Amino acid sequence: MVGVNLPQKAGGFLMKKELNYFAKALESPERPFLAILGGAKVADKIQLINNMLDKVNEMIIGGGMAFTFLKVLNNMEIGTSLFDEEGAKIVKDLMSKALMDEVVKATSRGCITIIGGGDTATCCAKWNTEDKVSHVSTGGGASLELLEGKVLPGVDALSNI
Repeated sequence: MVGVNLPQKAGGFLMKKELNYFAKALESPERPFLAILGGAKVADKIQLINNMLDKVNEMIIGGGMAFTFLKVLNNMEIGTSLFDEEGAKIVKDLMSKALMDEVVKATSRGCITIIGGGDTATCCAKWNTEDKVSHVSTGGGASLELLEGKVLPGVDALSNI
């Protein structure tokens, strides 16, 4: 009967199989782990993409969402293909998170990673990864000049004391 609280509940074998596979994918996925996500609207998949970015080795965006990513990231003409205005607002944000995840992975493999520049440091702070990279520089343009091989007058003056 509808609306009657039954004392016993059961799911079938297919449900058990589905839940087991998804639990494994979310909690301890086998590697490499590839997720292929599709659908029409990026905005509808934000939480899914954000959650999966931390779990997968690679992610492929397909379906109608791909056109939104291509237009936003590559300024590609997509004609009358699907474009999600709302989702387009967060595409660059998703990509910055994915990029920061890659920097963190490189650091964990022993690479020396130096984050420099306002936008990059802001990205690092936004995704709470400052302690997961080798160094976050606060030197701005002067750091770039140092990496270019230029002499920094202030540092030079200090070294002549």
